Amino acid sequence: MFSAVLTTLVIESLQSLQPDPQVEMLRAILQQVQTNGGSSTKIQAPIPPFQLTGSAIRVNVYWFSSLIISLSTALFAILAKQWVNYLLAGLSPVPSTQGRHRQYRIDGLHKWNLPAILAFLPLLLHVSLILFFVGLVDFVWALNDGIGAAAASLVIATSFVYFATNLLSYIYPDCPFKTSVTVIISLLHDLWVIASTSISTKIQVVTMLLKTIIRHIARVARARRRLARRTLKRAVSEAQETASILNSEKPKYNPLRISSLRYQDEKFISQNTSLVDAKVLVWMTHNVGRFSDPKDLGYAVMRFPHLIRHRHLLIREGVSVFLERLLRSWFNAPWPDLGDSQRRGIISSVRTLGMMFSEAE
Repeated sequence: MFSAVLTTLVIESLQSLQPDPQVEMLRAILQQVQTNGGSSTKIQAPIPPFQLTGSAIRVNVYWFSSLIISLSTALFAILAKQWVNYLLAGLSPVPSTQGRHRQYRIDGLHKWNLPAILAFLPLLLHVSLILFFVGLVDFVWALNDGIGAAAASLVIATSFVYFATNLLSYIYPDCPFKTSVTVIISLLHDLWVIASTSISTKIQVVTMLLKTIIRHIARVARARRRLARRTLKRAVSEAQETASILNSEKPKYNPLRISSLRYQDEKFISQNTSLVDAKVLVWMTHNVGRFSDPKDLGYAVMRFPHLIRHRHLLIREGVSVFLERLLRSWFNAPWPDLGDSQRRGIISSVRTLGMMFSEAE
């Protein structure tokens, strides 16, 4: 649909690249009349010749580029769908053979970076839309400055939200506004870190090499001896040892991958494991109706090793209320008439509630 709308505008903008046939015919008639009339007949206001404006050229460049990119993206999307369908089709019904086929195709998928290609397709549409907006502002501005300023303000506001959401999703790992642009930002940052670290290490190596050679030369000069080849070899050897030490201390980076944001997510989760586990328990208690036996969830809460640390979260989100309901369901008869499992559950739930409300283990 975007390509259809863009095509309509491109057809309209094409008219600014060529002269109007009616105007050209009128100019030809005027020239013929002026020629036939001789010197006594003069046209004081001839029609000026057609000239291309800078705005017309820019608008057509923006819009034709946008149209080509959007149609190319549609073609690549169809190809990508066929690629994915091939990965899923034709698997053997025999489990062992199916597993081998699946692993063979997954290895090829990662070898040829198919996830990176699929993640790059939405970025092409983003570029196409940006070019369309730029061309639209230029087109409207040439017609009327006020309307152009209003259109430019809306485009700037949209662009600000677009880039702000992508930057926030990269800066904060738990931010949900991740797109293919966020992946590109992550890869560019990783490339910058690797390149800057490598350049810094090389500068240090060259500096140490020069300092070492200058120190040996100065030592020879102070001793008023002739600069021997052995002295230079010793200086170079010492500099190479220093360079190897610096290279060994340089941080090692894994090869860049399109899923580097997922590694950031895993790093954040590993650093906040207890908090994430507590929130998982909260979600499970809010959806306890999905479990066939809520007692299993109750025992999971009672065995949670970080109960004291996140007790405020658990109490605020109603986990204590869930334990109280579970306690009432177990304590449905006099104590002597209760079974061993009910008694253990009651004791564990009372102990857990006491820990949550008193912080005592």
